[in-house]
Parts: sequence; C-alpha cells; structure tokens
Amino acid sequence: RGSHSRRPTDYEDGVLVDRLRPVAVAALVAAAGRKALREVLEEAARPDAPAVVPAPYSPPGEPVRVVRMVRGGAIQAIHFRGLGRWAHDNESLVVLRHPVGDFVSGGAVLIELYGGDPGPEAEDRLRSMIALGEERTIEQDPAFAIRIMVDIAIRALSPAVNDPTTAVQVLNHLEDLLRLVGQHPDLSAVLLATGGVGDAGDGRLSEALREGSMQAGSSRGRNRLRSGLVVAEIALSL
Repeated sequence: RGSHSRRPTDYEDGVLVDRLRPVAVAALVAAAGRKALREVLEEAARPDAPAVVPAPYSPPGEPVRVVRMVRGGAIQAIHFRGLGRWAHDNESLVVLRHPVGDFVSGGAVLIELYGGDPGPEAEDRLRSMIALGEERTIEQDPAFAIRIMVDIAIRALSPAVNDPTTAVQVLNHLEDLLRLVGQHPDLSAVLLATGGVGDAGDGRLSEALREGSMQAGSSRGRNRLRSGLVVAEIALSL
C-alpha cells in the first residue's frame, strides 16, 4: 500500500461483511429514519405546508378532474410545495388519495381536483410531481424505517434463526427512533399521513418478543425482550 494510508473500501478488511450484519443494517436504517423524520417535521412546519387530513376525507361535491396512474409503482416522494403552488395558481383543491409509501396500481386514482377544471394538459404536470419506483424508500417515508427494523427483529426471533441478542440490539435502535417521535407529537400525524406502521407486523413482533423472552438464555436478555413488548406496541400503534 506504500507509505500513504487510505481508508478501506467496502470490500476490504471485512467492512462489507460488517455492513451486512442485521444489527449494522438496523443502525443504518435507524439513522436514515431519524434524518427523514427531522426533514418531514421541518417540511410540515412550513406555513405553506399542505393539510394532513385523516382518512376518510370527503371533499365538497364531485371532482372536476381525476388524475389516474399511467403505470403501477410505489410512491417514493411527493413535491408538496410544487403541488401547493400549482393549487394556489389554479385556484384548485388538490386531494392526494395515496400517501408516500403506497403502491398504486396502473389506472388507479392518484389525484382528485376540485374547483375550476384546468384541462387534460394539467394531468402530466401533476403526475410529474410524484416520484414512482419499484419499492418504498425511507427519504420521505420514515414509517418504512420502523417497518424494516420490525422485520429484522421478527426474523431474528424466528425459530429458524433464534438470535435474541440481535433482536435486543435492533430494539435499541427502534426505541431510539421512536423516542424522536415522542419528542415531537406532531410526527404521529405525519407518520399516519405516510401510511403509518400499524400493520408493520400484524402482531407478529409482539408474539415473537414473547416467544424470544422465554427462550433467551440470560435474565438480562429476557428482561430486555419483555421491555421490547412496550416498544412493539408503540410501533404498531402508530
């Protein structure tokens, strides 16, 4: 390597292997989730931020135009400010029927417009403000970070893996992320707007934690997994 030191690449000195460990993945996901939560909170606090209305929402009258999906895909990001400016300039009410994180099939309703009809040429403009992809991402979808960590913990506590140590460490990262939500109550509404995490495990995480607490070899591990049930209930209630 010569006299000059350099940082190891992802493929040297076991760095790649380390980053593929479940706990390392959970740490990266938690960091991305915290970043996304802060950015979403800042965006939601802007005076021109769109209103978050819990479903079902019943706008007045019938929509003057319905914008449908051309192709199916997962909603990865929404240009909320752009949609807000467009609605203001066109004196329209723009209603998004799907939050970030939803997979929407081709032909399904994406946007409903109320007010004056801007014509069919507006449809492509509105679609361009919504980024689609093959799968969800964390950038505008902080609830997805929680879902990923829930899945890692469930997998670690499955009978085939039976790794309560990994589950305990993942719970630490999950709890740290949920603490940020607790510090900012407004984030609960934002998480609901992004689809929430209520169906992240359909109770599987709670059940896995109960089983894991009984199988854990140490009293410390059992106690941590039992306390993790509280974390799980919080995560699954958002």
